[in-house]
Amino acid sequence: KYYAECLKENVGEDFDVLFGPAYKGIPLVVTTACALFGEYGIDKPYFFNRKEAKDHGEGGSLVGYKPVNGDRVISDDNDNGSAKRDPLPITPELLQYLRGFDLIHSACYGFLEPQLPRLSCAGVPIAFDCSENWVDEGYLNAVAPYCSIILFSGSAYPRQLLLRRMRQACVLGCDIAIGTVGAQGALVWDGQQLYELAPYRAVGGILDTTGAGDSFFTGFCTTYIEGRKQLMALLDQGAFDLCAQDHASFRAALIQRSMHTGNAMAMRTCMTPGSFGRGVSMDLEEKN
Repeated sequence: KYYAECLKENVGEDFDVLFGPAYKGIPLVVTTACALFGEYGIDKPYFFNRKEAKDHGEGGSLVGYKPVNGDRVISDDNDNGSAKRDPLPITPELLQYLRGFDLIHSACYGFLEPQLPRLSCAGVPIAFDCSENWVDEGYLNAVAPYCSIILFSGSAYPRQLLLRRMRQACVLGCDIAIGTVGAQGALVWDGQQLYELAPYRAVGGILDTTGAGDSFFTGFCTTYIEGRKQLMALLDQGAFDLCAQDHASFRAALIQRSMHTGNAMAMRTCMTPGSFGRGVSMDLEEKN
């Protein structure tokens, strides 16, 4: 219903067909088409692709509506099929557009790793979520030099390996490396100092930890970037400057504050039932 509402408000009926890239785009496109008709009476066809073409049954690589030249197609930009095969083009126009932002966020699921050198030309800090790909040293070597803040999901790996990779990331040029370690909280390495923070303890316990690491990363990045932006704005006024020791002190305090904000955002996510697709158990007979 959300997708249907968004289309109704922003596009109306000024399109011809819906497309859902395999795999996760398939249920999205089907349910969106149903919601468009059920909620707004907008009757639009849909189609989706197969990962491999079939030579039996309907055959081919597309299922459903057969698109023709000139069709206006609404597509779900997924994170594995078309996004991997046809990555986002980093054009001069896109780089200019990105310069209007304080932070660029991407992740291993977006398949932008080969384009990070070009993306970094925007001059905007890049926050990158490696998930568990950081275990591969070659992957880290390809990503870290172009990122300002990098995230490692480390709860399933030895602490010493995680710390070694975090230090490597900063040696390669990354400003800050973050490691989330589940119930142990989070680690931050800034090239000089290691910071650690345990998770907050919710009164009455938590409901669902899914997505807590992503929320921590969001809270940390937004707080850190905003705090650094505020300092630079003050320094740009030219009324004063800071010595190296005071710069380091400000940075340390900002990192600690950013970690606490990350903790608070993670806790909010942990108190949300059904977070990131974990369904809430229902007694269908009772509901009916």
